[in-house]
Amino acid sequence: MIKQASMMERAEYLFKTSLNIQQLNRRLEKAVGLSLVQWHVLRRVLELPGSAAGVLAKEIGVHPGTLTPLLKRLQGKGYLFLEPDALDARKKTILISREGKTKLLTAEKKFFVIIDECNETKHLFL
Repeated sequence: MIKQASMMERAEYLFKTSLNIQQLNRRLEKAVGLSLVQWHVLRRVLELPGSAAGVLAKEIGVHPGTLTPLLKRLQGKGYLFLEPDALDARKKTILISREGKTKLLTAEKKFFVIIDECNETKHLFL
C-alpha cells in the first residue's frame, strides 16, 4: 500500500509540474513571443551555427521528425535560414537570421525575469 501511495504522489507531482510548465510556457509566449521550445531551439542554433537538423535534434534531445515542423515554423517567422547542405542536398544547414538573433536576445531579457519570478513565488514548481 505504501508503494502505491508513493507512486500516486509522484504521479500527482508530475501532473502539477506539467500544468505549471504549460502555464509558464503560455506566459512566456504572451510576453516574448517565443515558447520554451522555440527559445531553446534558437539558442542552440546560435550556439551551433551551420548544424544539420539531425545534429541539432540530437543536441536538443528530440527526434528529427519532431524538430522539422518547429524549424519550418521558425523559418516562416524569419528567425532561421534552412539552406541545402553543400555536400548532401538531402540535408539542411540551419542558421539563425539577424532577426532571429535579435528576437532571441531581446526575448531572453524578459524571459529570465519571468522565470525568476516563477522561482521566487515557487507556486509554479510545487
